[in-house]
Amino acid sequence: MIDILERDKNMEDKLLLHLRDGGIVNIYTDETHYDGCPTCDYGSSYISSIDIFLTKYKISAEITQMYYYALNVEDTLKLFLLNINEIMRMTESEFIEWFKDWWYDKAGYSNNQETEDVIFNVTVIDN
Repeated sequence: MIDILERDKNMEDKLLLHLRDGGIVNIYTDETHYDGCPTCDYGSSYISSIDIFLTKYKISAEITQMYYYALNVEDTLKLFLLNINEIMRMTESEFIEWFKDWWYDKAGYSNNQETEDVIFNVTVIDN
């Protein structure tokens, strides 16, 4: 029993941001680019991706656009800093839905419509 309590305490000490029933453990962003036409860049792919590790879930999201990246580190920082109080009042499930809405809006899609240009996956983390 002590090992479980110690593990939970260690996890809590390492959270980037506390939520009502857990928190954000880590965030990774990445950008990948594939060239299009050498003169106008038509057909290019600019892929912005993010992985957010919560205590119980992992969010993996990706946006592919032509000509420019849809997301950058500044956008991510602003999102979290400008909404920190609201985020801290959320559960992990509420955060996932809130972030999903923002992600699709950032990609230019409303109502989480399905498209091959936007990927949003949530997986349960086994502890």
